Amino acid sequence: MQGAEEIEEEETQSQVAEAIQSVAAETKQVIESRARATTPEELQPTLGEKVQPQVGEKSQPTRPIQGTPRAKGERRKPVHRGGRPRGPTQSRERRATRETASGRPKSEIVCWKMAGQWFIGVEVAEDLLGEADNWEVYQGDSPLPRDASRGGCWYLNSISSEVTIQWNQGDGIEKVNVTLGQDGYLLFKLSGENLNRGRLVKSASSGSYLAVAPDSWERDEIVGGAPPVMPEPVSIVGHRAHFFDLQKGGETGIAFRTAEGDHITVPLSSVRFDLVGVQLDDMSEGEGPLFSEPPRIRVLDKKAWKGVKTIVIGEEGVGGGKWRQEFYPDTDGQEQELPSEIRNRKGGWFFLRFYDAKDELIESMDFRFLSGLKNISVPRLSPLPSEQGHKPARVQLFHEPGIMIQATEDLPKIPIEREGSQTILTIPPNYGSDVTRWLVGYEDGPKVKVTVLVERLWWSLGEEAAEPVQWEDKPLPLSLDYLTAISKKAMWLRFPKCRWVDTIFVGFERPKARQYSIKVAEKTLAVPLREFADAKEAMDQTQDQRLKVWIKRHGEEMEGVVAVIRAIPLQKWVGFGRYKTAVARAELQHGSGKITVNGSPIVQYFREAPLKARRFLERLQELPEASEAFSQLDACVKVRGSSPNTMRQAKAVAHALARALMKYDPELKPFLKRQGFGGVTVPSMCWMRDRQ
Repeated sequence: MQGAEEIEEEETQSQVAEAIQSVAAETKQVIESRARATTPEELQPTLGEKVQPQVGEKSQPTRPIQGTPRAKGERRKPVHRGGRPRGPTQSRERRATRETASGRPKSEIVCWKMAGQWFIGVEVAEDLLGEADNWEVYQGDSPLPRDASRGGCWYLNSISSEVTIQWNQGDGIEKVNVTLGQDGYLLFKLSGENLNRGRLVKSASSGSYLAVAPDSWERDEIVGGAPPVMPEPVSIVGHRAHFFDLQKGGETGIAFRTAEGDHITVPLSSVRFDLVGVQLDDMSEGEGPLFSEPPRIRVLDKKAWKGVKTIVIGEEGVGGGKWRQEFYPDTDGQEQELPSEIRNRKGGWFFLRFYDAKDELIESMDFRFLSGLKNISVPRLSPLPSEQGHKPARVQLFHEPGIMIQATEDLPKIPIEREGSQTILTIPPNYGSDVTRWLVGYEDGPKVKVTVLVERLWWSLGEEAAEPVQWEDKPLPLSLDYLTAISKKAMWLRFPKCRWVDTIFVGFERPKARQYSIKVAEKTLAVPLREFADAKEAMDQTQDQRLKVWIKRHGEEMEGVVAVIRAIPLQKWVGFGRYKTAVARAELQHGSGKITVNGSPIVQYFREAPLKARRFLERLQELPEASEAFSQLDACVKVRGSSPNTMRQAKAVAHALARALMKYDPELKPFLKRQGFGGVTVPSMCWMRDRQ
């Protein structure tokens, strides 16, 4: 269904753009007003811990919902308002008394993304469109085009001009004015899994926001931090859409600087309400938290209830005729139970809306619950694998009999085992299976979407400018050619989700590792390998060098190997020597002139040998031709038979060293032979036989 809507939007987008440009040409205005930063009254943030729900429910007054008639002259009550309002209404002019607000529809300023561009419009609630006809919407003196794919939306051509909505009601004509304000910007709270739609709000608290501002305004990164993504185009000429991500208790805000140097700050407000209960391990976005039972509403200070007249709870989602119910808050406590009717529904996706004494929206939030789903257990495996790679993850869903679980999309082969009151999903070690989406619920009853996330880190070697399509979980071979100062290669890291990691370090040794940061809206990071061109470890090819990543998350540091520079095998020259019952094997390789015998320096090993034996060894080492070669080599000698206190081992070692020198430099062979070194030829098999 979503794909069909996107296709329809793309087919009509060009026609919409032409209509908008035509209207904009007639009503183009220059925004010269400076924005005013206001500071609303704020309450302290609510508690965020998960609390077990109470079994019993406190009785509370409720009202009937669907089909309730509305007398002429009576304002539509909050419970009968359609759509998906997310924030407070925007206009002071709309805050009329019940007597003067007869029949006026609830309308909101909304935004949505289509074909890479953001559109801004005014939306009339769907269930109101059928109660009246001949709808007309103006901005200034110009009629606004209607969105063919969204029957209740009209495109705006300015972010500041007043909007007038007019319709036929009975024998007369009704109208309502919507004032956008004079702050020079519009702020939308974004929602949906892809954050591709939003509703206008006056102030920001936490979550994802879209700020539409003039092209000449620049983001104040000191206040708002670096942008998660670059600004995007807007249907209203001369404006851009800026993105902000605000965390609960975070230090960032939303601010701009105008071309004239003025500082524009968007008001911040704290969250008044929170939902508590048995919350399940679910990673779905845009649909609110998931509970196993209906949650409770909590406020940190019960005085917050004084500003709330009514609360409306209802089924969320598109379409009309959905269940809703209005109830009054219990002002005596910090926690508020939901009506008993919600428990009887067994589950679903719902909204909560909070209205003040003037029936104006002051807060809205979504949640889901499913009574038959008791727990979701995702194993807490290390996100960084061993050098053998990731292991399969065994996810358990505990539920009542009759609960069905099925994938909502084509997934790699995932074994599903059903054992009575639990279902087991075995998630394979594949980067395409880290995030899986499921539909869980009763076969003929409510269902909820569940997203399972297995947190695993992946990596890949590739071009710095192009994100890889294949990811690995085992150390990759790393060429020294990738570590030059002009290299365009990068080590790419892929994290489980956005905002998952606190700090990232990459290097060969922890004290010398480089620190990197990742944008809040991204989950991949390219580490340029040229930044390690001067690492001394990369130049040492005598042993394997491991490129590592260190990740700090929630105060814990984890370490993993992502690539290895393999050591280059050193060339060796081997010679054998024998004298009577003693047999020796000498191995030469490039070095600094060290000679060891059976693990000890040669002088120390033969310190008790006869003087004649020591002189024989010294004469070999002092020969000019041999001495120059020994200074560039290391020698490791093994000798067996007889004793280091006799002539036999000393001569066997000398002959083995001479034979190894002949392999290293064949031109030394005649000279060494004339000096009496080398002895008889000793086959390697003789060494092996004597060893046995």
